[in-house]
Amino acid sequence: MLLPQRRARILIARPNSRRTRIEMNEELNLFCGSCSAAPPPPWTAFAASNAEWLDPDAPIPAGNIWPRSDTPPEAGQLRTIRVRHPFRAPGDAPFWILYLPARAAENGWAEAPETIPHSAFALCRLETVVQRKKAAAWISVRIDDVAPLPALVTRIPAQHPPLSPLASHQTLRRAAFEIWEVLEGNTEGDVGVWVIALHSAHKVHLLVQEEWSFHEDVVCAGNVELTREQWAAFSGKL
Repeated sequence: MLLPQRRARILIARPNSRRTRIEMNEELNLFCGSCSAAPPPPWTAFAASNAEWLDPDAPIPAGNIWPRSDTPPEAGQLRTIRVRHPFRAPGDAPFWILYLPARAAENGWAEAPETIPHSAFALCRLETVVQRKKAAAWISVRIDDVAPLPALVTRIPAQHPPLSPLASHQTLRRAAFEIWEVLEGNTEGDVGVWVIALHSAHKVHLLVQEEWSFHEDVVCAGNVELTREQWAAFSGKL
């Protein structure tokens, strides 16, 4: 099964209660008029990346300091996640959420590139809104499917679209682990981009990319196959 072509952008609604059962066709939604649409092809799937995973069966913490989960999601699990604006979860359809292991969730992949092969896209269904605040919520989700990052290269057919070089940013970090490379760039912490690539013997597979800002936080999955020269031209100006 390939990742479906769908958006999974999420925005959060202002609460009236601490615990709410989502009814069929109801969304957890706070749509901001400044939030931009999901990027166009060649990306195959879109997922929310502004999510932090709690360990299975762990209680919801009282504050903002708590250990992020190192337990990857599994199909069939019921998991608790904290999501932040911008985020929108449909009540009647599955949506993708990015899972990052604890070190990457806290500090980014550039600080913990060894966690890249343990990261994954999780196809979720909204079960319960456990707690809501103005711009964040704890939600309970049922996991329908999991696509680890290493599996994207086989689950998604390779594409060869024309690509424009990434925009330049003031701050750039590059890190590598085995066959994986991550690039992160940002400008004054207001806007930024990051990409994940897998290097094979003769090709580079661009698998994950995100361009983020205050009103944009959606990560894209695909399998864009590049030559090493194309990868250098694509990434060299970041």
